[in-house]
Amino acid sequence: VNDMATFFANYDVLTQRPDPNRTRVRPSDFYYLRRDQFVNNPNLKPTKQINYQLGFKQALDKKQTVAMTLSASYQERKDEVQYTRVNNAYPGAYASFDNIDFSTVKRGEITFDTRRINNFKILASYTIQFADGTGSGATTAVNLINAGLGNVKVASPLDFDQRHSVKMNLDYRLDSGQGPTIFGKKRLGGAGASLQMNAGSGFPYSKNTNSASSEIAIGVQSRNVLDGGINSSRLPWNNRFSLRIYKNYNIKGNSLQVYMFVQNLLNTRNIINVYKNTGSPDDDGFLYSSPGNETYTSDQEVDLYLARLTAPNWGTTSPYSNYSMPRRIRFGMSYSF
Repeated sequence: VNDMATFFANYDVLTQRPDPNRTRVRPSDFYYLRRDQFVNNPNLKPTKQINYQLGFKQALDKKQTVAMTLSASYQERKDEVQYTRVNNAYPGAYASFDNIDFSTVKRGEITFDTRRINNFKILASYTIQFADGTGSGATTAVNLINAGLGNVKVASPLDFDQRHSVKMNLDYRLDSGQGPTIFGKKRLGGAGASLQMNAGSGFPYSKNTNSASSEIAIGVQSRNVLDGGINSSRLPWNNRFSLRIYKNYNIKGNSLQVYMFVQNLLNTRNIINVYKNTGSPDDDGFLYSSPGNETYTSDQEVDLYLARLTAPNWGTTSPYSNYSMPRRIRFGMSYSF
């Protein structure tokens, strides 16, 4: 528009080939086809993602040291792969994958950033997002298909639908020759600190109505019923602060940085997962129910069950705790040439 403001826009289409593990079949898979058997689909189409973005950036002062950006984007995903049931097939209905899912992501963002002013630099942003679709993954409908409910398609919040997100980065750095004099030299030149803050509303999950069922017990049969719709409940807000303190050294034209990085500076216990029966990260409601009292009778069994509640996914690739990682401090160095 002029030297103080600009419009920007973006449009792109991305396609991705289907996972070969979902398309690989053998003729014998069909020769001996049984009712309700699962067979891969060699005719899967590539998934397609269409992105639209429109934005406006405006400098807020004549020196162009402070700027604000407003942007809106829309993302549409088509032909996503989902577990499905092929009815009216010979010799009987069977399960497979098909391109029957879709999703949309609507996002608005406002960003405030500055150039370095008096050694300070600030970057802050707020994002609001609405992500809805018929499935968050290729196996979302497995339980519905196995329960005989058919290919039910209802748009609901996706697993990554974080409605509100706030980010801030405050950076302070001394240039070479700046800082207090120590033993006759300005030895803190090139040193700095960066404080990062990330906060966001909770991700969705599907809550159950049966508090007398267990999500971790082995050999205990239970039937859960949704309390509301799919992904209709929300985890609580979470926030995380991180601090990085560093010092740069110039070695024959190359750069050496020594740093200390503190993750989760305030040691906040953010809830990242809950038990769907109770909405609590510590209690699934089963132990103190009538079936639980009949299943676990000794103090040792109760203690072991309570210990398992604190690490429900131990030994898997998922986070083994329902809380985020505690404070961690790392020391390191990097060399650029």
